Amino acid sequence: MLDRFAQLRCEGLPPVPIYTLNHNTTWTAMRKNLQQHVRLFTDESWPETSRTGRLASLWDEFHVGGGIVHYNRAVDLLWPRLAGSRCDHFACAACPIGEITVRVFALLCLDRATIDFFFSPGDRSASQVDLNPNDRLQLTIWSALSWADQLVFSSDIAWQDIADSGWPVFAVLAGFASHVFGSKLHVGDGHASADAEQQLRFDLRRWLRPRSLEDELLSNFASWNAATTVVAEPMAEARERWIQLTFAPGHSACLGPNLVAFALLLDHHRFSLSDVSGDLELFRSGLSKCRLSKLGFDDFLAMPWPLFDVLDRLQLVPEVSVRISPSPLSFFSGWRGGAAAQAQLLVPRARRPGTYGFVGDFVRATRQPHCSVEFQNVMDLLLKTLPPRSPIHIVDVGGMLGDCCLWSLQRALVVRR
Repeated sequence: MLDRFAQLRCEGLPPVPIYTLNHNTTWTAMRKNLQQHVRLFTDESWPETSRTGRLASLWDEFHVGGGIVHYNRAVDLLWPRLAGSRCDHFACAACPIGEITVRVFALLCLDRATIDFFFSPGDRSASQVDLNPNDRLQLTIWSALSWADQLVFSSDIAWQDIADSGWPVFAVLAGFASHVFGSKLHVGDGHASADAEQQLRFDLRRWLRPRSLEDELLSNFASWNAATTVVAEPMAEARERWIQLTFAPGHSACLGPNLVAFALLLDHHRFSLSDVSGDLELFRSGLSKCRLSKLGFDDFLAMPWPLFDVLDRLQLVPEVSVRISPSPLSFFSGWRGGAAAQAQLLVPRARRPGTYGFVGDFVRATRQPHCSVEFQNVMDLLLKTLPPRSPIHIVDVGGMLGDCCLWSLQRALVVRR
């Protein structure tokens, strides 16, 4: 019997049969692949060549998402002639969060002409699009967003569970919202003014799309207890601004700046508190009230504030428990020290262009250090052949995370050097 998180991650399910280039593609493989590549693909600050390369790495996920859309369209066309009742709730899917993620990802990859045909051009709201009840493809596309609406606002799956599942559904929704309605991170020209909302936009740019080393450190480490002294002053100033926006008297709880500021506060405090899952559900409850009384799901997507980008930071944990496994050479040679070990690795949360920040997505997806097989083979060979007391000095050069040093230290401890 799989535990709840294994079920949400869709571990143990058979290969996905729909429109994949690789007939052995599994939900687990797609989850890790999306977690590793989709954020850089949707990051408009990176060069187009880098983003195109990430899309090529997600070809199976695109085909699965598109295949499910076409499959549902075919079922819609044939259903009146089929017996029995049909379940239209996303909980009936074999992999609910995964199916929503890949279906919205397929929409995210639509070209501009298709976007303009199915969604609102210009300043029209998505709710103003006239749905043709006879256009099954159009209805199927919108049903994907309806499922996402259910998952985010009304399902019995807690936000913390969504984050822990590893499916980057908030990242995909953030990318889709920007693709359809434009970037949410425009801050205008000049320096931050005294206006609280303009300052919040500068905070969001620094946290979500850092352009300097200082901003990158702030984005990566501001929520990590042991590193707060490095960025204590700017963090304290930003936190005060977010509190004022969130709790200012007379402010509507459903306004974009208030929602984003509160989400930033939750992201900051969840690393200093033992458990913020209750606070996340209170925030979700407030959003659901806005959803029922004032806003449609399309209004959240069209909102000129990056709400889903901030929610995605729930999954971008700065400290990851990684598995330190023997090198392939050690494994196949049958050397001692074959047992795996666990270690904690601090990884980036931001992906500043020109840096290796995207390695953080790799480590979170694979739970392995980003250290080359060649290095691991050489180190295990040294650990095997050198006398036990021979010192080994390692210098990890480059813009990496020190993960090769961590791997070497743990391997030396396992073989008791």
